[in-house]
Amino acid sequence: MQAAAALLVALPAVAAAAAEGQQHPHSPHAHDDDNTVLSSLLGPIPGKENFFKEFWQAKPAVIRRHNPTFYHPIMQQGDLDAILVHSTTASLMETLTGDADHHPQNKEEEEAWKLVKRIKGQDGEWWSSSPNAAARTQMLGLPSEATDVDVARAAFAQGFSLVVNHLEDKWHGTSQLALSFEQELGYRTSINCYFTPPAAQAFHSHFDWMDAFVLQVEGSKRWRLYDALVEQPRPDMQFKPTTQQIGESFIDFVLEAGDLLYLPSGLIHEALTELEDGSGDSSLHLTVGVETTVLGSWESLLLEVLVVATAAVGEGRSMPSSWASLTNLQCPGGAAGGGESDEGGEQEEMQSLAAIMEAAVRATTTAEELRQGDLVALTLMHLATQERGLRRPVPLTPLMKRTSDRRRLGQLKELVTLVNKQADVQVAWEDFIQKHNGTVPRSLAVFGKANGSDDQKEAAGKEMERRLTAAAAAGMVLSEGAKQRAYDALVCLERALLDTTQAKAVLKHFDGVCQQDLVTHHQKRKATLEQGVWQANIAAVDGQMDAPQVYGVGSHAAAAASVSSMS
Repeated sequence: MQAAAALLVALPAVAAAAAEGQQHPHSPHAHDDDNTVLSSLLGPIPGKENFFKEFWQAKPAVIRRHNPTFYHPIMQQGDLDAILVHSTTASLMETLTGDADHHPQNKEEEEAWKLVKRIKGQDGEWWSSSPNAAARTQMLGLPSEATDVDVARAAFAQGFSLVVNHLEDKWHGTSQLALSFEQELGYRTSINCYFTPPAAQAFHSHFDWMDAFVLQVEGSKRWRLYDALVEQPRPDMQFKPTTQQIGESFIDFVLEAGDLLYLPSGLIHEALTELEDGSGDSSLHLTVGVETTVLGSWESLLLEVLVVATAAVGEGRSMPSSWASLTNLQCPGGAAGGGESDEGGEQEEMQSLAAIMEAAVRATTTAEELRQGDLVALTLMHLATQERGLRRPVPLTPLMKRTSDRRRLGQLKELVTLVNKQADVQVAWEDFIQKHNGTVPRSLAVFGKANGSDDQKEAAGKEMERRLTAAAAAGMVLSEGAKQRAYDALVCLERALLDTTQAKAVLKHFDGVCQQDLVTHHQKRKATLEQGVWQANIAAVDGQMDAPQVYGVGSHAAAAASVSSMS
């Protein structure tokens, strides 16, 4: 609680200075020329450069503004009725056209909006209750003809929070905000809206798989932060932690209207509108989620290489030109990694990585067949659940001014060496068959997409997923020879990417893949938005946001000593 005390003690001085009209020493007038939404949100302190150096995916941060209308150009509480109606309409349109670009991570996300309330179960644990659409009117005692707005208002009065997921697809203000994040960072971004009544709580302590920027639009909300159990998790690595696992919070504070909270992915947290004295206000906040692990992590980059190389001569597939840098990868010394040149100093024989990854892996007891790349990809996905470095985001082109190409190359080479040394093919296969029951650990549908006219075709990663699933369903048993060839393939992958020229080509390809993904994503989002008439002018926000004060909230160990005051 020392961190919370340090955080709160410093605020009166800032408020007093603001009341006397004193200019903060780090006001926007002393700011640099980076006139973007993200730089404005992060303020002159810490500023984007320092934020990505000190806080990004490392520790939470709170920015205090003392400006309750700060986010009103994006949305206000009065917009909720229109958002609710449009959210339902947009969801219906996506269902009818089949044009929804978002792949729900769970059943709850499939609904356009939902009601959520924390309840205590018979097991003594806290759970989130979310009645489905069919049960809402009956639960609330409303007539069957009640509108969605009527249902939401009645539920709000009974302590339910209103949650609207993927608001970036339904409201122009949040759409433009998401676009700004995506253009500056290079990763997909989603925005959820949470409207909570006084003295209420929607979700118990949990963690998210996205990095989150919480924008407190109206009212206030109390936050408790806890140590992470899983750092930078993928979507499939989420679970509900028990009260015993969660432990004690290392900070407890209130976010006021206009403030911003940054939460690294994996950090356990909970938010409620009841203060320690029992009082509380309603709260409206937006959570901007940056999706670095769906398509953007080092694991994703390596999966893209494996999927494309494996599918280079797929069933009737015409190889797109954008794949050339991956299908032409070569490793010296053959798959077995002989490596050294002979005594005469002749150049080593080069072998095609694609040819090795395309090679068949036949079962010992069934007729099912995999490709070598399928088995290597599965092994990589298993290792990534243990090695955080593989789940870290690749600094994409928009972030390159903060990360040199040489540094990216160094990170890639370190990781492929780690994969070759620590990958365990047998354990990965057994885990796939037993623990995952033949379900691929993560979605492969985002990998191996082609550009241009081929963009609408199914991704090659989906083909890989089908082969793996079929092999598991048939009870495929790997032979010792198949496992050894998988290790040989891992050696070839490492040696191919230790070559600087080839590694640069892979990074360039991956930058292009992520950029093309965003272009396609934006086109579908725009098409959805054009079905509505909702407008909000983000230009009123861009470059004009103030940040009088920021405080960094460190990890549990750091917070035990103090909290960084960056005034």
